[in-house]
Amino acid sequence: MSSNPMSNDGEDVVEVAPPKRRPQRVNRKQTTYVLSDSESEKPTDDSDFEENDD
Repeated sequence: MSSNPMSNDGEDVVEVAPPKRRPQRVNRKQTTYVLSDSESEKPTDDSDFEENDD
């Protein structure tokens, strides 16, 4: 056997890097959804498309 300090009795020693932790999302708030059953609201025309009836 050689006197190489890297040898370990002929066994290959593989150092495995620890798994990287996934970064946490910063300032993540709980999302709340508001369901509206009221149909008294008028549908809004929030589209930028202008329809021409010519």
